[in-house]
Amino acid sequence: MHCPHCQSTRTRMLSGLTSLGYPRYACRECHGQFNERTGTPLNYIEFRTEVVMLVVYHYLRFKLSLDDVVEVMALRGIHLSSSFGVQSHR
Repeated sequence: MHCPHCQSTRTRMLSGLTSLGYPRYACRECHGQFNERTGTPLNYIEFRTEVVMLVVYHYLRFKLSLDDVVEVMALRGIHLSSSFGVQSHR
């Protein structure tokens, strides 16, 4: 994996995971720490990428209203509010 800070390929996996369950990495060149979402538009979203993509998929593919997306996600055990605060009850 390339370091998003210096683009070095000299990286190593760290022990432990992020709070969302992503593997953590460290760069041997710049000593920065990162995960697979560092430097992406999803970096500061506090929900897993899979949940975000599933919500967007249902909203766009099936032309659902936001209320319908909330209902579909509830069937999958992902409870959204009208402001899309996600809580998973798995």
